[in-house]
Amino acid sequence: ADAVFPLHWTCLYTAAPPSTILSAELRQELRKIILRLASEVPSVQRSNVGGWQLGEDLLQFSEPPIEQLAPEIATHVRHFVHDLWRSAGKSGTPPRFGLRLEAWANINRQGDYNTPHVHPSSHISGVLYLDESGVEHDDAGCIQFRKPYSDLRAAVHEAGEPRLSHWWRSR
Repeated sequence: ADAVFPLHWTCLYTAAPPSTILSAELRQELRKIILRLASEVPSVQRSNVGGWQLGEDLLQFSEPPIEQLAPEIATHVRHFVHDLWRSAGKSGTPPRFGLRLEAWANINRQGDYNTPHVHPSSHISGVLYLDESGVEHDDAGCIQFRKPYSDLRAAVHEAGEPRLSHWWRSR
């Protein structure tokens, strides 16, 4: 039968401020870990101009604050999928799905930023700002979204494994 499907659309999910998502203590512990990693691990050059970017998955580090972070991410992904399911007029709960989570850390100080980029192997991407203290400009922490298909690169991905990529920034 004929049907109409949205082809190029992007949903934006916003959650409560980090202060209500993660405790102040957990945010502080994550911040300390990320700052320590920045002093121990050389930065990679991906989308960052200046600043520091972790070259590997933050969630692979076995430290209690990081281990607490993954379930928080998963909770918000599931809320997003549930809200998306309901906004599409579906009833009940969405089908069960697995998650493969990844996270990386950025430290952007005054004048540092990330260039526009895509996450071609990801179904959902997100950002969590752990710390914006000492920010002098109103546009600090600004994020811009562009049409994801304007610079989309082909990506092959295993069916049934949604992947969440997060970039994390701490100062």
